[in-house]
Amino acid sequence: TGTPSSRLVRTPSGRSAGGPPRVRKERSEGEGRKPKRQPEGSVLASMGEVEEGRAEVVQQAEAKMHLESLLNYVAFNRKEQQRNFVVDEASGPPPPPPKPKASASILGDGAPAVSEEAVRKANFEAQMVLQGAMRFKRAEVAKTLYKQLTDSQVEISERTFTLMIESSVLACDLKSASDLLMKMESSGCCPEA
Repeated sequence: TGTPSSRLVRTPSGRSAGGPPRVRKERSEGEGRKPKRQPEGSVLASMGEVEEGRAEVVQQAEAKMHLESLLNYVAFNRKEQQRNFVVDEASGPPPPPPKPKASASILGDGAPAVSEEAVRKANFEAQMVLQGAMRFKRAEVAKTLYKQLTDSQVEISERTFTLMIESSVLACDLKSASDLLMKMESSGCCPEA
């Protein structure tokens, strides 16, 4: 009975004054109310913004994928092996590595047929690499890919030829673009107008 903190005082509402404070939750504007209906034009405009955002995300993902394809191609398809060795004064350098054996089968009756799935996959992968090469204006990638595909006896698709030509043109290598265009026409494909 002596200290004020031990005394309980009743309020008119019947609660003790020493209890937790009464907190009144105030509604913020718009809370608990129905949202205002937006005009139809603004809904369509916001949907257009969402679609533009999605298109930009898809475009960035494709660009990253093409860059990764080009990077993998360049990293795993070196033209020549680089040999590092320390020359001993008493002996000369080691002999050069043996040259890869040329494939004995040339297109003919005995040549192994490349499956349609393998052709489709090879063209798809080549197109991915070429789209990455176009961003960096690398014409030698198109020439190397053409040689690899023909050496593997893969029929090059019209789309792959078109990308090879476009990458050569973007790299300002018009001679290669002209050569690829003639090879495209000789293989029976028609270039786009």
